[in-house]
Amino acid sequence: MNNIETKLRQYSQMALKQLFEYFDTSERGLSTETAEQHLETYGPNVLSANKPETSWHRLKEAIINPFNVILLVVALVTAITDIVLSSKADYLTVTIILALIFLSSAVAFYQSERSFQETSKLTSLISSQAHVLRDDKIIEVDIEELVVGDIISLSAGDMIPADVRFIFTKDTFVAQAALTGESQPIEKFSQADSTKETSLTDLSMLGFMGSNIVSGSAKALVIATGQTTYFGSMATSLTGDKSKTS
Repeated sequence: MNNIETKLRQYSQMALKQLFEYFDTSERGLSTETAEQHLETYGPNVLSANKPETSWHRLKEAIINPFNVILLVVALVTAITDIVLSSKADYLTVTIILALIFLSSAVAFYQSERSFQETSKLTSLISSQAHVLRDDKIIEVDIEELVVGDIISLSAGDMIPADVRFIFTKDTFVAQAALTGESQPIEKFSQADSTKETSLTDLSMLGFMGSNIVSGSAKALVIATGQTTYFGSMATSLTGDKSKTS
């Protein structure tokens, strides 16, 4: 169980009053000033602060790696001993080593491209704006400006823009296919789930970035954003990046 999952499970077990105190918020939402402070503390609600990598960059990383460098050194030494210094040149070993370098690079590049495409698909699922309760008023904000402690309103058709703890639900069914692969939506509730052995995505009071509201409506407290979400940890595992979690 990684650190992100551990924290989300802890939040699922806490009483709402405790969560409000922990995230310095209330049922009226954050004040503009507090929201700005949280944005500075936790950072924007984005999956990665890194610049997009090009295919050429990924190809270079696939070719230049410790394994290939070792093979290249071995190939160079073999070329000197079996070709340059040998009375009868033998190209077989060098050819095999160079073929291994090529195959290793090709496989690494393919995996990198596939991971990049999967991450791009996940990122494209996130909506651009969210309905947030700020200063006791519902406003629209860019999802990048969403912070922990925000209270958001959700209705049928909405994407969940961050990891949330539901504080009110009405016939709320959520599709989590992007996270679990299961097409059947599950019902969400505001009550705490006492089952610790349940899979994280099955916890009824939690909603996750990348899933969407199929029917009903809900109010929810944002408990994790960006790279510290369950969705963010999936994207990180796909790209192989190691990011800090708050």
